[in-house]
This record gives sequence, C-alpha cells and structure tokens, in this order.
Amino acid sequence: EAAVHQLVERHVAQHATYLERRPIAKHTAAAFQTASDFARSRAAPIIIDAGCGTGRSTLKLAARYPDRTVIGVDRSEARLSKSHNVPDNALLLRAELGDFWRLLNDTPDLTVEETYLLYPNPYPKAKHLRQRFQGHASLPSLLQACGRRLTIRASWRTYLEEFRVAVLKAGELGIRPDLIPGEPYELSDLHDPLTLFERKYAAAGVPVYELILECE
Repeated sequence: EAAVHQLVERHVAQHATYLERRPIAKHTAAAFQTASDFARSRAAPIIIDAGCGTGRSTLKLAARYPDRTVIGVDRSEARLSKSHNVPDNALLLRAELGDFWRLLNDTPDLTVEETYLLYPNPYPKAKHLRQRFQGHASLPSLLQACGRRLTIRASWRTYLEEFRVAVLKAGELGIRPDLIPGEPYELSDLHDPLTLFERKYAAAGVPVYELILECE
C-alpha cells in the first residue's frame, strides 16, 4: 500500500511533464480520429473496452448495450484480427491506451459513460507494480477519461485492492475525487463470461473478482 501511495503521488505531481515528454503515437492519433468520427455519427453514450484483446468482450458488451457506442482498444493488431462480424454499434481499434485516454481528455464533446478493464492476472510480480495501471504514469489520464463508471475484473484480488488504494490516493490529490471505489468481490455467476480468460477460469473453477468505481 505504501508503494502504491508513493507512485500515485509521484505520477500525479509529474503527470503534466509526463504528457509533454510523451508524443502521441501516429497510429493512435489515426485510430482516435476514426473513433471520434464513429462516435459522433452515432451520438450515443460511449463505453470503452480498454485492452480488449481479441474483441470478444467488446462484441458482447455491444450486444448487451445496443443503445451505446462500444469502442474496443488494444495494442495488438494480431489479437484484434481474430474478431469478425462486428455489430453496427461497435468499433475495434489498434491504439496505445495511454495516448488514447490523453486524446479523450482533450476532446470534451465525446461523452464516455463507462470504461471496462478486463485483465486475467496482469504483471503479478512485486517488481512489476510500475507496469500495472495503478502504478503507471498513465493512471491520472485513465481516471480522467474513464467516465462515470470504471469496471475492472481480474483473477487476482490483490490487483483490484491495489487499484482501489491508488484511486483513493489519487482522489486525495485532486484526481477524480468524485470516483468512489467499492470493495473487490468475487463474481458468483459467470454463465456469460465477457472474455476468453473468464470462460477458462469459470470452466476450471478459478474465481474471478470485480471492482466497480462510480461517481457519487
């Protein structure tokens, strides 16, 4: 917890400098333009599926919320190429998430309602804390861009507990103090898993946990 607090304090204090030193990747700028045009053409609240992998979760969210615009973002073109039959209310894009969130924050007319972060067991070693979103310099951008609700799932409860601590600390420092995290809890019913990882864990009897952060 102390390490998470220190990283959040550092990244919040240095976030502007971090953005200035990090140029927007050209492929992300192009992908964001595509996303902007798509979202404006639909004029519906936006759901972001961050790190969507093969796009399975994006398509399932699009079916679950047909009145929303669902945008799946992943950095791997190989993973995204496995997705087919994308519905009219969904879009899959290859982009760097840190840059994508930064561009969202600079585009106030695009209204993000909710963001999903669906990871199986990311960077589990202690030395990898800086690579997790709760320990990464992009955390302020994520929290500012995620909308009124952020839903995170993982097979590792500690990841969600760390994220909760990071969000509370960021709120104390003025970054989205309106975004209130609940407690991580085990999903008791995964009959309709959003990702292939969740499907695998459900079949193996491995628990999957969820953390929801919502505006007051």
